[in-house]
Amino acid sequence: MIDTLRARLAKEGTITFTVRVHPAAKETKISGVLDDGSVKVSVRAPADKGKANHELIRFLATAFDVPPSGVSLLSGSGQRLKIVKILRP
Repeated sequence: MIDTLRARLAKEGTITFTVRVHPAAKETKISGVLDDGSVKVSVRAPADKGKANHELIRFLATAFDVPPSGVSLLSGSGQRLKIVKILRP
């Protein structure tokens, strides 16, 4: 799944997708794709004062080789289900 998203980003310059975040996990990683098509991401940070969101942005920036400013949360900043936009510089 991540390879498909990386290819779309390289081709289109921007991608938008849904992420379901699992905070306070043992490690930060992509855990799979759910039946609804959303990408499940486990993050080590707790869901406290935006820590999980910051960890998610940092992780996705690294995974897609973009600066953190290239990753934005379009919706769901206070929820587990989020819409993420990644913009290639």
